[in-house]
Amino acid sequence: MEKIDINDTGVVDGIRNKMEVARSTSKGLMPEGMSSAGDVSNGKWYRIANTGQSVQPSSGLINFGNRFYNDSQKGLLIYMATCPTLEGATIIKITSTKVAPIAKARVVYSKNDSATNYVDVFISLNGTNTLMISGSCLINLTLKAPIEVSETPDAGYYVKEFTF
Repeated sequence: MEKIDINDTGVVDGIRNKMEVARSTSKGLMPEGMSSAGDVSNGKWYRIANTGQSVQPSSGLINFGNRFYNDSQKGLLIYMATCPTLEGATIIKITSTKVAPIAKARVVYSKNDSATNYVDVFISLNGTNTLMISGSCLINLTLKAPIEVSETPDAGYYVKEFTF
């Protein structure tokens, strides 16, 4: 077995460089688009996911949780499925803490075959919190960091809303 002199700056620099490469290339445990996080405020709508073209069905399990800032930790697990060209969409609450961090969710869709559809959530947390989002079994659905959006959809889009 070869002995390594830990005082040798070349060895230390080599290890440090390898750690930097690992740190800069690491994107966490989940592939990009399967988890996200961002600051959200109570009583506002946020876009948290988008689909590919609207002619393709989208579905997946989405898990929400908040960091303990202005409110106690809360969690919500939903199943979402949509095929907007058939005006079919459903969002089902599977389970949550006593009070969920999200009061409502909606699918914002277009009947235009090449349009992108969206998933928005309405926040029910005290003050401003960081909302963490993780997805599983996602089909044609990409999670995004929450972006505040208007309650009124853009022209040419329709809404199907679900309350928890």
